[in-house]
Amino acid sequence: RKDPMGMDYLPVYPSQIAKALPPLPKDEEFAENKSTGPRRILYYRNPMGLPDISPTPKKDPMGMDYIPVYADGNDDAGVVAVSPARVQTLGVRTQAVEQRPMTRRVRAIGTISADERRTWIVAPRFEGWIEVLHANETGQLVTKGEPLMEVYSPDLLRAQADFLVSASTKQPGDLQAGRNRLLNLGLSDEQIEAVRASGRVLRSLPIPAPATGTVIAKTALAGLMFRPGEQLFTIVDLSKVVVMVDVFESDMGALELKAPAAVEVKSYPGEVFSGVVDRIYPTLDSNTRTGRVRVTIDNPGGRLKTQMLATIDIAASATAGKAVLAAPASAVIDGGKTKAVLVEVGEGRFKPVSIRTGRRADGFVEVLEGLSGNEKVVTGANFLIDAESNLKAALAAFTEARPAEKEAPAQQNGPPSQSAAPAGRKQSRAPNNSDPHAGHRQ
Repeated sequence: RKDPMGMDYLPVYPSQIAKALPPLPKDEEFAENKSTGPRRILYYRNPMGLPDISPTPKKDPMGMDYIPVYADGNDDAGVVAVSPARVQTLGVRTQAVEQRPMTRRVRAIGTISADERRTWIVAPRFEGWIEVLHANETGQLVTKGEPLMEVYSPDLLRAQADFLVSASTKQPGDLQAGRNRLLNLGLSDEQIEAVRASGRVLRSLPIPAPATGTVIAKTALAGLMFRPGEQLFTIVDLSKVVVMVDVFESDMGALELKAPAAVEVKSYPGEVFSGVVDRIYPTLDSNTRTGRVRVTIDNPGGRLKTQMLATIDIAASATAGKAVLAAPASAVIDGGKTKAVLVEVGEGRFKPVSIRTGRRADGFVEVLEGLSGNEKVVTGANFLIDAESNLKAALAAFTEARPAEKEAPAQQNGPPSQSAAPAGRKQSRAPNNSDPHAGHRQ
């Protein structure tokens, strides 16, 4: 006969059918199973679902091992058997699942800025005029105590006169009051002692630098009149600078204070500057979905300039230093909603196992469910084995469903059944006894 596609059925001769399976060798008669005990192997079936069985282990033309069928009916469903030669050809590699702390590298872009903790503003507390300007250019290096300018102020003259009068009367209360007034105007103890030692009012007084650093901004000019609180100088210590880093929201949870960071800038290719994370800001930018992190770096010689663009590599801990069960990321087959790995169950035998994953770091994935920690998973050629496993399962389901189908008639073109109504004649329906008018309608 022919199939629906018009192809001839193939003959099968009696010599091709095994009348009785020969006895199995003693060492292959039972397969050890820790959960169910000894299991008797009935025969070996084709791994691709073809109707071919063998009483002894064998391979198909593709090199795949035949699958054992046990007497209890529980053959290893889903297990893929691959010959050693094919394992080598496919490049199958396995790696053990282990408990390990997961560390990751967070890479981000940042901008070098002056450290706000090393910034000073020179703003006099009195009104006056600049008579001599010593720090007369931006970018000038100054040291602590070095005079920035010399100023004339009527307020300072009156305060000095009152202090000298109280010093001459030798009244402790008056002397301290005069001294406090000079301190409140911003004079240092050294300047006050110089006024007392001279015994006269100084017409102009020097304003010293509050710290060692670089003048990065100034509005002071010679002869300029200034008001109380007016910012005349901005001095920054650039021996240490900070990098303000914008980190993605997904990476914020892995960052920790005092984490080491490597900083690179385009001005010095190949050179890495070491820094430390010393501030993780509590706010997030709603537009860019990034958080801000501050990294402090030593800047010997002032080589790093403010507003330089930098690339930062921060060593972050995904699990806060705790060891978790982790599998190589290359072993996970991500199917969207489901994730699976191929577990090695024996020599050349692999079984897909569904898992639930957690955090990713350093080429590993945290395994929350599905593995116990004693397995070896496939890290190379796993997609080829998984495709073979899916094909095997599909063919197995197809071949198992065939016996349930109803057998087709022996002759498709045989005579019609006697009970069939002749063509062109309509069969009358039997009257419905529940309908009193059924007979009239017929």
